Amino acid sequence: MKKTLPDLKEINQIAAKFIKLRNKLDKSDIEENRRAFADYKNYVANRLSHLITMKSNRYRNFQNHPDLVQEGFEALFLALKTYNPKRGDFAWWAHKYINTRIARAANAHSTVRYPIKKAREMKPYKVKKMPLIFDTAETAFETCENKEYSVLIKDAINKLDEKYKEAILWAYGFKGNTNVSTAFVCRQLGMTRQALTKLLKNAENKLREIILCDETA
Repeated sequence: MKKTLPDLKEINQIAAKFIKLRNKLDKSDIEENRRAFADYKNYVANRLSHLITMKSNRYRNFQNHPDLVQEGFEALFLALKTYNPKRGDFAWWAHKYINTRIARAANAHSTVRYPIKKAREMKPYKVKKMPLIFDTAETAFETCENKEYSVLIKDAINKLDEKYKEAILWAYGFKGNTNVSTAFVCRQLGMTRQALTKLLKNAENKLREIILCDETA
C-alpha cells in the first residue's frame, strides 16, 4: 500500500506534538518521557521523510547521496528545534533548513570548480568554491528561494573586508567579467597565483562564516 503524504495541517500538528513532547521531557527527564519522545522522533522521521527526499533526490546521482539524506534528517530536526508556529507553516520552515543543508553538503563533496554566475543557470551541479549551490528553479517557490540565496550571498560579500571582497568579486564574475582565468584575476589584483589562492581561501572561509551567522541569527 502506497504511503499517503501528510498535508500542511497534519505536518503542523506533527510539529506541534513534537514540541509538546520535547518541552515535557525538558521539564521532567524521566524514562517514560524519554521513551515517548524517542518513539515520536522515529515517527516524525518516517512521516516527514518526503520533505528530505524532495530535495535529496535531485542529487541521487551524487556519490555521497546517502550522506545528503542524513544531512536532510539532521536539518529536519534542527528545524523542529527552532520552529515557532507563529512564523508560519512548518513545511515552509523546514524546507529552508533542509534545502540549505543538503545543497551545502553536496558542494562540500565536490571536485569541480564552476563560476558562480554560471552555476545559477545550471541544474544541480557540484560547486566546490562557493558555500551555496544555485539550482535551476522548477517551481515558483524555488525561483523565490534562489533569489533569496543570491541576495544572501551579495549581502555577505558586502560585509567582507575590502581585500577579501575584491578577490571574490573578481574571481566569481561579480565585476561583469565572465570565464576569467586565474592569470587575469592576478593581474587585476596585482598579486601572484600563490597569493591569490591563499587570499581566496581565506575570503571563502570568511564568507561562509558570515552566511552561517546570518542564517542562525
